[in-house]
Formats: sequence, structure tokens, C-alpha cells
Amino acid sequence: EAAALLLGSAAVPEGVPTYNSRVLDPAGRNYLTRGREAPWDGGGYRRALRGETDHRSGIAPSGDRIRICSVPVLGANGVVEAVVQTARSLQPVEATLMATDRTLLAFLPLALLAATAVGTLLTHRALAPVGELSRAAARIGAADLGKRLPVAGADEFARLAQVFNAMLARLETAFEQQRRFTADASHELRSPLTVVLGQASLALASPQNHEGRRAWERTARAARSMERLVRDLLLLARSDARQLEMERIPLSARELLEAAVEAIPPADREPGAPITLLCPEGLWLTGDSAHLERAIHNLLSNALRHTPPSGSITLSAARRETEGVTVTVTDTGSGIPPEDLPHILERFYRADRGRARVAGGTGLGLAIAQSIAEAHGGSLQIESRVGEGVTARIELPQPVPISADSTVSASLDHVPEHLL
Repeated sequence: EAAALLLGSAAVPEGVPTYNSRVLDPAGRNYLTRGREAPWDGGGYRRALRGETDHRSGIAPSGDRIRICSVPVLGANGVVEAVVQTARSLQPVEATLMATDRTLLAFLPLALLAATAVGTLLTHRALAPVGELSRAAARIGAADLGKRLPVAGADEFARLAQVFNAMLARLETAFEQQRRFTADASHELRSPLTVVLGQASLALASPQNHEGRRAWERTARAARSMERLVRDLLLLARSDARQLEMERIPLSARELLEAAVEAIPPADREPGAPITLLCPEGLWLTGDSAHLERAIHNLLSNALRHTPPSGSITLSAARRETEGVTVTVTDTGSGIPPEDLPHILERFYRADRGRARVAGGTGLGLAIAQSIAEAHGGSLQIESRVGEGVTARIELPQPVPISADSTVSASLDHVPEHLL
């Protein structure tokens, strides 16, 4: 090993400092020159004298970083007779490391870019089923619970889709039972309510003392209120079941708005704010006059209920920038608080919970207006600021082409010639 160290010490690249090997006896003298010569490294020399081979780095007198190897030379009796110490400059190693660092730094952006691309591709492929399930789930609403998520393969995502489908089936059954109960209960309540109203009318038509008349009047009012509630629930139940009977006939927008205003009872109009009607002549739409009139009537009733007599209510209709017609009810009333606005179209939701039910309504008016708008292929939008009022818009799509349907044909006499 010592001989190999001595022979290999001369293999030094050109331009790199060289250092002579030293063969030192236990007294520290150089075997070759017989002169006293300090070892390249004292610690390594002492360890070699104890029979250990030592490798360590150090600094040459010139300031060059060197690697020092100390190897003991053993005699026949196993005693250390000499120590061979050789030193080599670390410049080639450091140059190689620096070149490697530069190469890594040069290729690091490309490596990061490639890793990002591969990672994105793998992530996209791995999460593609999640995106598909999310999009399919987003298309499922309360009105179409019959839809199901796609099931592909036999992995965890497929099992997740199956679990979701089972949950949707249970929800569909529960919703259907609820709709059927609401429709059946509303239908069954109409007959006894009719009897109660008939009895109250007969009693009020006959002579009664003051207290008896007041009692029958309260009974008649309660029965009429319940009859309206039952009628509203039955309409919503039919709308949920997509069984709402709709006529598709051409309608004059101005006549429709005037009919909705005239349908408001005088008792509700008297203390309320004035209603201004704005509608251009010759504006036509297609739909069911009774249902649309009811939806507009509900919006006007809400506006009258929450607008002081000093305020104003504007009922207008205009052609949309895209094809269709927008009916707008704008008031300058108290407005709707921001925390209530997202829930205002929910059934039985009443923003002012302290308001008496007779004055505040049942909380179904806006839900009915929304159902009627959606049944016509449109939508209901509510905007409001507290203290500034409410703007309600019924957006209806483009009128469908007039066909030879009997319902439509019966109404052609009222349609301007340029629409036929």
C-alpha cells in the first residue's frame, strides 16, 4: 500500500501544484534524505505511528487545500518502522465539483419545468374522475334528482359515485314523498275549507247578534286565508312535479301589467304608495296570462307592503338586450337586509320575523313568482339595498313561434297583424 502510494503520487494533472511524498522514521527523519523533515500533517503522522492509516484534509504552506494520506510501514515483527505521507492538491476535485454545480444549476430550471409538467399531467389524470363527478353533481338540482353520477371502473372513485347515487336515490324518494304529501294534503283540504266558507256565508246572510256576526266574520277570514295558503301550496307542489298547467298564448305586455295592478284589492291600494306603470305600446310576449298576472301581483303586493305612502312603486316592461322581455317592479321601501337576501326566495321565509302574519304574508309569494317564471323558461331576480328599496325582475325568454294549437288559435283575434 505504501509502494502504491509512492508510485501514484506522481500522477498529477498539468498545472496543479505537486507535493513530494515523505517517508519518515519514528524519529521524524526522512528516510530518503536522512534529514529531519516535518510531516505534512502531524496528527496523521502520529496515528500512522500507532499502526493506523489516516486520511484528512489540510492547508499547504502555499495556502492550497490538500488531501493528506498517512500509511504506516510495518517491519517483520509488526512494529511500525516508517510512515509514508503523501499530499495531493484538491484543486482538480474542487474544479470538478464546481463544474458539476454549474451543470446542475444550468439544468435545474429545465428539470423543475419537466417535473412540473409531468406532475401536472399525472395529477390531472389522477383527479380527472373527481372533476367529472363534480361537474355531474353540480348539474343535479332539487328538481331533477332522477339524474345519476357516471360510474366507470372499479376504483375508489367508482365506489364514491355509487355511494352518491344511492344517496340521490334516497333523496329523490324523500322529495317525491314530500311533494306527493303536499299535493294530496292541499287537495284534500280544499273540500272542508269550501264547506267552512259556505257555512260562514250562510250564517252571515242570516240575522245574527253582534258577537255572533263577529265570530263568523273571523271564521270566514281565517278560512279564506287558509284557502289561499292551500291554493299556493298546491301550485308549488304541481310546479315541483312539473305538472303546472300552462297556456302558451301571445299576450300584450301592457294589458298584462294593467290586469295585475287591477287585481290588487282596494284595501291594499289605499294606504300604499302610488304605482307608476311604464310599458311601450306593441310589446308582446308569450305565456300564461293567469300565472304571469299572479306572479306580477305577488311582486306588487310585496312592494305595497314594505313601501310607505310617501314612497313610489314602478311597474315596467321592456324588451331585453338579448331576445325576450323583462318585467320589473321597483319600490323605494325599506329594502331587504343583506343577510336575508340570499334566502328571500325560500318558501315560508320571512325577513321581518316580528311582523304579524296577516300583515307580512305567508312567505310564499316570491317562491310562487319564481316557480311561474321558471315554468315559462325564465327567472326571477331580486336586488335590494337597505333603506333604498327593492328591484324585482322577471326575465322571460323570446316568445315561441305561433303554432296552429287550439289554445293559441283562439287568441289570434287579439294579436296585431304584423305578429301573425
